[in-house]
Amino acid sequence: MVRLGKSFPTRLGKRGLQTWRRVPAGRNSNISRSSSSNTLAKPGSTAAQALVTSQHTTARLIPTSLAGPSMPSTQRAQDPQWTSRSVLGLSQAMVDFTACVPESFLKQCNVEKGARRVISLQERHEVIESLDRMGCSSTVSPGGSVANTLVDVARLSAASGGPPVRVSMAGSVGTDALGCYFNAQMKKAGVNMLVDPINPSHTGTVMVLTTPDAQRSFLSFFDSGEMQLTPHLVQAISSTKMLVIEGYMLELPGAAQCLHAIASLARSQGVQVALTAGDPGVVERHRSTMKNLMSR
Repeated sequence: MVRLGKSFPTRLGKRGLQTWRRVPAGRNSNISRSSSSNTLAKPGSTAAQALVTSQHTTARLIPTSLAGPSMPSTQRAQDPQWTSRSVLGLSQAMVDFTACVPESFLKQCNVEKGARRVISLQERHEVIESLDRMGCSSTVSPGGSVANTLVDVARLSAASGGPPVRVSMAGSVGTDALGCYFNAQMKKAGVNMLVDPINPSHTGTVMVLTTPDAQRSFLSFFDSGEMQLTPHLVQAISSTKMLVIEGYMLELPGAAQCLHAIASLARSQGVQVALTAGDPGVVERHRSTMKNLMSR
């Protein structure tokens, strides 16, 4: 879970997507609530309706130049100081929905305690509807293992007082309202978003189901868009010092071949390549691919 700024996590409940904000000292001491700028549904909508509404909302994400406004991309690519302070993450954009549930709900969702199961878009709707019927509000926040890492790098860079590190993320960000929300929150955290490589219509989500014993179980949905090595991504890789690849990307169609091409390109440009493991299931399913990917 990515915790951003001085706001409480956004909640998706019976009143739609809203943000809880702190009130500065000297004003009303009560916590004020205001609608998020990326509202998924109008106030009064149920959680299920809010999520369904988001799937029909077209919020096209425009790729941002990795160079930024202060330096043209061609000049930046030739600047060793700029390149040496750059980190690029290749990751699925995931929005976390966290809810406290009884253990019986895990059986209803057909997921073992502490495990992860991949679900369909329809199943995601059904889970949200079930949580809504049970009166369980869900805390909504941008997430993903590499996304969390990139946010931490951006924060450490800002706190160091030294030359800034250029932190960017490329990968699977949907064109729905959840994708717009994720994109805005990551930019707010100092991570430059590049959404050119994969552009599915539905942003991935992780339903984090926490039982009374504090054990977490996960229901993951991600769009099955095929990975592509686009000119935009080639430029981004060639202009960074380190590339961090998320292991979960191996679950996407055509990922093995594309990631091999990406890693080979990065190494040919002198870029350091790191690969995250994901979870035990990812390693079990893609062990040989992971070994081959890191041996080249």
